[in-house]
Amino acid sequence: HTRLRTVTGVQTCALPISLLAEVARSLRDLPNKVAVRGHTDSIGFAPGTGRNNWTLSTERADATRRLMEANGVPTKRFERLEGVADTMPFVPTNPADPRNRRVSITVLNQ
Repeated sequence: HTRLRTVTGVQTCALPISLLAEVARSLRDLPNKVAVRGHTDSIGFAPGTGRNNWTLSTERADATRRLMEANGVPTKRFERLEGVADTMPFVPTNPADPRNRRVSITVLNQ
């Protein structure tokens, strides 16, 4: 069972954090720009919370950027951060599947 912890305001699992840190360490010395995209499942927030999957996916991308910066990827290397909510599911046959909650990191051509 993976413990949850809060990183940069977003609650996440320790295993993905260590994986993202390793990805950042692998990318920090490359000259390429990086794009980060946050994704969610289709489960919405309770009415009246002022929250939605668009802001959650954007926060997820930004939390990933901050974690990567903390592990050596310079700020100037981030070309694009975007939140796409539930518009690009990993499991298109089940938009509510938790596997749709993720980030995509793309190393861009120069």
